Amino acid sequence: MKTKNKTKIDIKSAVSIYLIALFGYFPLAIMGYGNVSETKYTNFIVLTIAGLIFAVSLWLVDMGSYKSNVRFSERIKNVSITTWFFVGLVAVQLLSTVLCKYDTHNAWLGEGRSEGMLLMLLYAVVFLGVSAFGSFERLLILVLSAVLIIMNVIAFIQLCGVNVFGLYPGDSMYDKNYFLKFFSTIGNIDILAAFYCVAVPLVGVSFVVFKQNILEKLLILTAVVTSVYVVAEINVSAAMLSFAVVVPFALPILICRNRLPKTLVLVGSVLFGIALSFMTDRTLNESQKRFDLTFSIPTASIVLVALAVFFVAVGFLLNGRCSLPVKSTLIVGYAVTIVIVVAVLIWIWKFAPTDKTAPDLVREVAKLLRGEADEYSGTHRVAIWKCSLMVFAEHPILGTGAGAFKQAFSQIAGETYKAYSPLVVDSAHNEWLQIACSFGAMGLIAYLGWLGTLFVRACRKMSQNLCLIPLTVAFIGYVVQSLFSLSIVMTVPFLLAVAGLMNAECNKKLHS
Repeated sequence: MKTKNKTKIDIKSAVSIYLIALFGYFPLAIMGYGNVSETKYTNFIVLTIAGLIFAVSLWLVDMGSYKSNVRFSERIKNVSITTWFFVGLVAVQLLSTVLCKYDTHNAWLGEGRSEGMLLMLLYAVVFLGVSAFGSFERLLILVLSAVLIIMNVIAFIQLCGVNVFGLYPGDSMYDKNYFLKFFSTIGNIDILAAFYCVAVPLVGVSFVVFKQNILEKLLILTAVVTSVYVVAEINVSAAMLSFAVVVPFALPILICRNRLPKTLVLVGSVLFGIALSFMTDRTLNESQKRFDLTFSIPTASIVLVALAVFFVAVGFLLNGRCSLPVKSTLIVGYAVTIVIVVAVLIWIWKFAPTDKTAPDLVREVAKLLRGEADEYSGTHRVAIWKCSLMVFAEHPILGTGAGAFKQAFSQIAGETYKAYSPLVVDSAHNEWLQIACSFGAMGLIAYLGWLGTLFVRACRKMSQNLCLIPLTVAFIGYVVQSLFSLSIVMTVPFLLAVAGLMNAECNKKLHS
């Protein structure tokens, strides 16, 4: 029994180091936007293979020293249904790729934004490795908070019109085609927003759920405020929808027991970040190759700052003096949430404008509720989805295989899509639909089974293991935005890591 624990601790240490590298180094790894995809692709492969070799080496050394082995028979016996769905997904991916009928060299290595089977196998290593030996640790949150602050500072300098470190695409910073579309160290604003949908809920909810010293609190809240500012500035509809789902899901859970004071402080921090975004505005002066940046303090900012101060002050006053019962708080909280959501949707349906004066998300939701959405909605996403369904209809069982979507789309639906846009389509811009097209109905069933069972198990175990609260909220944040974005190496590893940690924590018996 002693040697078994020794082995488990060694491999767990390797996985912890890998997670710190994934969340601490990988988001910042960039050599300029001209080759951001290649840089992330290479770094992910090197990090993951190095982590795998390190973990296996520790296991082999331990075997030689203690003449013992990890009891894989016991692990297999206790494998969760979530893991079996994931293993089934990988099996379908392999079969689909081996049987791929398209003449493409991208099936294994991928190209550009196309994910080959090599990436799929490394994704499997991340999820299965973290599931088996991972643990959600406080250091991970502190590292991620520091990374977010660095990324946000870089984004803010870029938003001020300075091409810091030469990270902006070539000399195109003042090109109208790139204006406000590339920031920080992830890629374009859609990919950056996808990362924030995981990272911001993870650090923000962790602030509420766990204890920190004063410096750690300042670090996390600084990360939250600056991240909210950047998210508001880039204004990606998929991210806005993600947070619109995450907030009402998380709030009733967060205010239970003695967590209300810190929840109020977090809400105040979010409001302050939004207030900052109202204070700055920028326009492109292309003739003079510069941004015209203006600062002001509108009424909206004053109101938001006042509310932020109020929430933070009340949070401090209630600290240690408020403990809400779980069951009744959840019932009332979700009842109120449903009423508010329904009221907002009715208002959008009846009164929200659908012209450029309305926020992008509000405009798109209003058009959808009124039945006015067309193929051009969502930056041509509706057209892409309709044409992608043609690809799925052509390969309904096992799909096109890894890395073949671009070629399959061009051959099957390319001419149809030209009626809406001349641009080349290399992704379905919906991860669920991308899975269906690439790996067929069998792949989609396994994928949804993986997501669904993981979510249900996590919700059931939240009261026993508080680590599952921030992980589940981050998981939801990614899944919601994934309905409008693409699967890509710059963001998918974070989903796999969070999902792996959820799977690992679901198997623990920690009581709050």
